[in-house]
Amino acid sequence: MRYIVIGSSHWARFIIEELKNIDKEAEIIVVAKSVEIAETLAKTHNVDYVHGHGTLLDDELYEKAEAGNATAIIIATESDSLNLRLAELLREKYETPMLICLVNNPLNAEDAIKYGCNHLLDPTTVVVDKIRALLSKDKWVKTYIPLYFGLEIYIYRVFERARLGVTLGMLRSALSDLDVKLIVSNVMLGHIDKSDYKLREGDLIVIITPAGLAKKAIGRVEELFRSLGRGRVE
Repeated sequence: MRYIVIGSSHWARFIIEELKNIDKEAEIIVVAKSVEIAETLAKTHNVDYVHGHGTLLDDELYEKAEAGNATAIIIATESDSLNLRLAELLREKYETPMLICLVNNPLNAEDAIKYGCNHLLDPTTVVVDKIRALLSKDKWVKTYIPLYFGLEIYIYRVFERARLGVTLGMLRSALSDLDVKLIVSNVMLGHIDKSDYKLREGDLIVIITPAGLAKKAIGRVEELFRSLGRGRVE
């Protein structure tokens, strides 16, 4: 497999290492603005490189890197405006199967898709997701990485609603006719499987569905909560 990593940002260094972990035989080419940066990255990570002369918008860089033969091109500079221009340039010139773009500001995500990126690297959203998952109470938290694979995953940390007396069997019944994977876990007990288990404060409810079905599944669980006469919809 041939991978091209464009840019010398903090993230680019981690991306190169992960590509090497994923594919031990991978051919990785770093494209950087200056020869000094390119040589440093190449030497540090034992990869090939192509360097520009103060710019990454030169077509010749990507001809040298044989971008047309790349399995994936990963654009990872610290400038979203530059990342968008690079995506547009590469999408117009090459039929790359996978064009992956770093989005430093999640507000630029829609533009990145418009400019030709197949997939986005959005560190801000990952951080925010983790904070929500760790600290949210009685609220559904969506995780975004599974969307790349056609799945939706929502996590719900039980607190006030532990008083409702909801059992695992009730949850299973509410979701029985949907294509849903339901997981309930407890920090001390681990994965819960007994249908008569009553939800406790701090338990996690995890719902995994094909993309587009999660809202309906969550609606079923919320209806169950309401039917027990307490709790409120978040």
